[in-house]
Amino acid sequence: MRSIYIPELKEENEIYEIKDEEFHHLKNVCRIKINEKVYGFNRDGLICESTIKEILKNKIVLKVDKFFKKKFNYRVHIGIPLIKFKNFSFILKSIQQLGIKKVYPFVSKFSIIDKINSKKIERWNKIIIESAKQSGNFYLPLIEKVYKLEELSNFQGEKFVFYENSKNYINEKFFSEKKDSLILIGPEGGFSEDEVSFLNKNGFIDLKLKTNILRSEVAVITILTLIKFLKKEL
Repeated sequence: MRSIYIPELKEENEIYEIKDEEFHHLKNVCRIKINEKVYGFNRDGLICESTIKEILKNKIVLKVDKFFKKKFNYRVHIGIPLIKFKNFSFILKSIQQLGIKKVYPFVSKFSIIDKINSKKIERWNKIIIESAKQSGNFYLPLIEKVYKLEELSNFQGEKFVFYENSKNYINEKFFSEKKDSLILIGPEGGFSEDEVSFLNKNGFIDLKLKTNILRSEVAVITILTLIKFLKKEL
């Protein structure tokens, strides 16, 4: 069944007019027909099963058949350095499908990029929404802004930084099923010693994998999969 993002979706309303990008997607890409069923979802976990009632020149009218609320128990938050847009986009698609509570793009000493405007953040969020429609995982860890390491140090929960010179290999003893965890993964140049020292002083445990140094996009998916397994989210 086709899926569309309806940010204004509320249980109080049954009729919705789909316009602009979602309209184009349904009409011209999916070639949707009258009486076909579609899923709609918002960013809060509200989902609806709906029926297409009208297909007009610039909008599609749908009627909600039923609402249901899905509870997402994701506890892993992830901090990703600013890297090339193509690679960052690949990461966003992948982690949305795996399930993540929140994404924190951040700037570090060896980040490839150090400035991002609002249009870029809007584009990132569109990638997350498109991935949700394709995967059927309707939780949206939408990005709010780009962070500094100092801001991320205030996270309330378990905090980990992956560092190539760490003496701690990733292990289930570090992770709790019942607590939120923030995972920081460095750029291809890694974290500086000063950055790791700062993070350690602010409650971050440094960890590493039993493998060679990985590219950022490979490291994110590998580490996230392992941690979700250890926290019994997979």
